[in-house]
Amino acid sequence: MFILHKNCIDEVLKEISAKYKQKKRFLDVGCGDGTRTVLFARFGREIFGVDRQDWRKKTFINKIKFKKADFLKKTLPCADKYFDIVFSFDVIEHLREPRIILREIHRLLKDDGILIISTPNRHRLAGLILLLLGLRKIPYFPDPNHSRIPYSAHEIEYTYKELQSLLEKEGFSIIKGQKIFYGVTGGWGLRSLFSLPFCHNIFFECKK
Repeated sequence: MFILHKNCIDEVLKEISAKYKQKKRFLDVGCGDGTRTVLFARFGREIFGVDRQDWRKKTFINKIKFKKADFLKKTLPCADKYFDIVFSFDVIEHLREPRIILREIHRLLKDDGILIISTPNRHRLAGLILLLLGLRKIPYFPDPNHSRIPYSAHEIEYTYKELQSLLEKEGFSIIKGQKIFYGVTGGWGLRSLFSLPFCHNIFFECKK
């Protein structure tokens, strides 16, 4: 199931990457090990990643220009309007003050820049089941072994409408929203019914 979900997300990201192939300067905010960052390393792009630690896989070190920074405590060492695309995958749910990073992303994007952002849906089916069983509270640690690691908890989770509203309030225009339910994206009929409102991940493409 996880493999299907991962593969589906990767396919969505590859489609988005191709859609904006003319956008050449790319930043991944919260890039982690770089697995999804490198999905955008096509079309002659210059790829940057930022995170609080350098977790890049060895095979990705030469593909990602890495900057170490805690983007909640200080601005990133980049000029205004520097990037064509900013990407943030499953980061915003870990932040108590999400507006700080959204405003920083807005600063970094060119006037026609694109934000691609994803987060787990608060109403995803697995989460609702755990909530009903009393096994899930916010802050929520997806991995209890990481409870002492900064930013490892889900501090705020969002529904589709809540994240859309937050993005619009911070000056972004929604181009497209997508909902992913364990390997099912788009389409019509029963599959779409299951993905609404119990989808696992929410994706937005936004314009500054």
